[in-house]
Amino acid sequence: MRAPRFVRALAVLAVLGTAARAADPEPPRDLGLTEKTERRLVQVELVVDGPLERVARLLPSDLEVTIKGQPISGFQLDAVCAGAESTVPGMETPAILPPNASVALYFDQSHLGTAGRVRALASAEQVAAALIGAGHRVRIVSNGVRLSRITPWTTDLAVVGSGLRALAQAPQDPMANAWEHFHLERLLDDAGTLDMHERQMETPSTNISPEEEMYCQALTGNGPMPLGTPPSSAAAVTVPGRGFAKRRGTRPIAFNETAATLAQMPRRCCLTRDFDRLMEDLQYQVGRAVDADEASFERLSNFLLEMEGVPGSRAVVLYADTLRRHAGAALLEAVRKDAAFDSLERRCPHRDLMARIGSGAYLGFQHDASLSIDEVVRQASARRVRLHTVLSQGLTTDDVADAETLLADLALETGGRTFRGAGTDPQRIGEAVTRDASCPVVLSLDPDTFPAGRLLSLKVRSKVDGIRIRAPGMVFSETPEQWRRSRWLAAALGADGEPDVPPVTVGMIPLGKEGGRFLALAQVVAPPVPPRTPRWDLEAYAFADAAATQQARASLTARPAGIPAVLETTLRMKAGISDFVGVARDVETDDVGAMRQQDTWPDLRNVRAGLSFLTMVQPTVGGFVREGKTRSSGALVVPPQAGPDPARPLAMIGVACRGRREKGGLVVERTLHGAKDYPFQPINLDVVPEECAQFRDTVPANSLTAGGYRYAARIVANGETVAEQTLTFAIAGTVPDGGE
Repeated sequence: MRAPRFVRALAVLAVLGTAARAADPEPPRDLGLTEKTERRLVQVELVVDGPLERVARLLPSDLEVTIKGQPISGFQLDAVCAGAESTVPGMETPAILPPNASVALYFDQSHLGTAGRVRALASAEQVAAALIGAGHRVRIVSNGVRLSRITPWTTDLAVVGSGLRALAQAPQDPMANAWEHFHLERLLDDAGTLDMHERQMETPSTNISPEEEMYCQALTGNGPMPLGTPPSSAAAVTVPGRGFAKRRGTRPIAFNETAATLAQMPRRCCLTRDFDRLMEDLQYQVGRAVDADEASFERLSNFLLEMEGVPGSRAVVLYADTLRRHAGAALLEAVRKDAAFDSLERRCPHRDLMARIGSGAYLGFQHDASLSIDEVVRQASARRVRLHTVLSQGLTTDDVADAETLLADLALETGGRTFRGAGTDPQRIGEAVTRDASCPVVLSLDPDTFPAGRLLSLKVRSKVDGIRIRAPGMVFSETPEQWRRSRWLAAALGADGEPDVPPVTVGMIPLGKEGGRFLALAQVVAPPVPPRTPRWDLEAYAFADAAATQQARASLTARPAGIPAVLETTLRMKAGISDFVGVARDVETDDVGAMRQQDTWPDLRNVRAGLSFLTMVQPTVGGFVREGKTRSSGALVVPPQAGPDPARPLAMIGVACRGRREKGGLVVERTLHGAKDYPFQPINLDVVPEECAQFRDTVPANSLTAGGYRYAARIVANGETVAEQTLTFAIAGTVPDGGE
């Protein structure tokens, strides 16, 4: 059995940093503007317990701050409470946070046990009610097969309740309870089945192959060792001690020791294939467990990045029961403590050696998620987000100890709280999280006083009697490049289908299919800003499960004023929903805008034929760049909501595909319906199964009058429509009546 990939990308930022950079074109002309530099303060939220009036009057001299053991001075304090004022008279201070916090209730479905999930969903509405009652915003987020944002940020408890009920009533997420169900239970069932089989029947010698008979004879000292010997019979091996999370050294096992032991065993112990399969399945399930943990850390990091720019104090309440630092080691220990597995080893003691060699040879058992966990803490620190962790299933067995430790560490290092056992009462969680969100004190640090780009330990101590400080255990100052990349990626992750500010737009032109992937020309369009000719940084991202899988970047200035700047790049897409995001930054104003476009590509495995989405393009003058090459004009995607310019030619483009098992003739028919119909000549789709061809229909300039239009494409087989797509748009201010 092939073990799955278990080492996931540790940080999306590392993926994005490998993309090729386009060469800078000619720099923009001097507009007479003054260049300004900016220094960003590093802000840390402190939770201060004590009399409110004393908290509001807290001075920098009342605190002792150390970073990596070194005392820090020159910091500022601001209390985010009604009526609180800056504590540094006569000095410019950063903007005080608004008093309303933003708190996300985050359900990690792949690490919630059955009981924990039920309890988490049941208590979350009470936690949300306490937060909303105090004037804070709430959002529901779920991590399963993918990251799902169940609700927007809201202060409406009815919206939260509806979202939680939808989450509870939704079909079981395939990744829900993954660690407990798919990984551990599968292995224990396999071990139990094999143990029961061995208890019920003795393996007769007639069932032993000649090779296995030679192996048995060799292990008992009665013959030579055959070629292709299983690993357990190696003359001398070194195996790890138990517990990969806490290595205890190694011990040598000699061949004569194994042979002497086997001489006293039942003959069935010579048969290694069943136990080998069990160990292979153990490796496979460990790989899945490690994958689930890495995916959870990665998605949590991405969501924390999305919280860049969210107003007010920020926090995440993380519901997770089995999230571990050493998933492979925890799974191995849980299996080896099982009674059935122990019985298998006691019956044939050499299996202990097989298990040790098999687990020692597979890196999944030794995998340490510390790097991914550090990325979570970095993003939480850089975005000023507290993580409150909840073990909803309560205290059960020793098996949850690793999860408890990890979740407690996440809360400690980000300034949050951890709730477990009796502490998971929803009223207690709601009160504690609301209290922390309602009156934090913002500690502003000069980034020049400590190294940037590294997680550093932070300690904050109060010098005032009766005042207690709870601060994050770590602080992280982004380098200017990290901060710039974070802003870009945060804009990309948070983009929706509406233009942003600046109003960047995106579009995709379907091209065809190659090497099992659909091809599309993606465009990121920055608008003209007359009378300026701004310099634009443009980026295009293709996302899969919140991770950027493809990326292109360019920096250019479109001249003369009044024309758009356009980045073009070719993307390769799988069947299903594609997720494309464009980001633009006006270098002079430092404004960053983003827009997302999601389209559906046909799955050709079980259909007779398929059509891509349909796109409109028109020729235009602009600054176009593709793969580092620039040109002054091109075909620009026209958003349906904007509508085409009737004074210019219009082209409508799509891709038609033949299904996997379709052998008969297929015809592509297209019609433009409006004030009058414009039929186009049918096209015979002469491609092999699972291949595609692009079609393009053009309308001359000044041919379309004001009104609504519907462009329809369909594939016909023997008079039957087997695939269809439509595109609606309007000209001269009329409104389209909907469409796909």
